[in-house]
Amino acid sequence: MNTVKIIHNLKQLMVIMLFVVAVPLISSAQQKSLTPEEIASMKVAYITNRLELTSGEAEKLWPIYNEYQAKKATIRKAEKGLKLEQSLLDLKVKYHSKFAEVVPTTKVELLYTAEKEFKVALLEALSGGSGNN
Repeated sequence: MNTVKIIHNLKQLMVIMLFVVAVPLISSAQQKSLTPEEIASMKVAYITNRLELTSGEAEKLWPIYNEYQAKKATIRKAEKGLKLEQSLLDLKVKYHSKFAEVVPTTKVELLYTAEKEFKVALLEALSGGSGNN
């Protein structure tokens, strides 16, 4: 039982450490304009670390993820309202299966969480917010 608790605590510590490292990197956006490529690179690094992807998993996941992101962007430009929401949901369902073919489902679920975490940290940094709660 102690080993399980120690592993759980270590995982929590690792997540905290990721935030400690990621937020200052993202905060550099306040001091200079980041290009979309720089933001994408930071996102890849953050998600790779957050999911603890092996090099083999990363090699398989990122081409699929990039394809998914490109299709999301196309949908967002072409559709509005409920049709937009439905199309994005359909795309997510389709790609969820593709992601699960190359990484464990637990990492697929964590992928969605990591995307949200990165977006929140980036928006906070860009707005100059300190996350006042």
